[in-house]
Amino acid sequence: MEDELMTQRQLAAKLKVCLRTLERELATAKDGPPEIRPSPRRILYRSTDVNRWLEARTVRRNQGISQ
Repeated sequence: MEDELMTQRQLAAKLKVCLRTLERELATAKDGPPEIRPSPRRILYRSTDVNRWLEARTVRRNQGISQ
């Protein structure tokens, strides 16, 4: 099965944040899901990369963020 690609708008919806918040967070963050840039202004994300990135940031109660 081929990986589904998502836009920044779709990623923002998945994370339940507005697009501007996502853009700001990704611009200032030291990490984020790997990006695919088919053109200078278009950014896409593979769903498996996003899920992997989210899993790495899943916090279990009383454990903190795993790195």
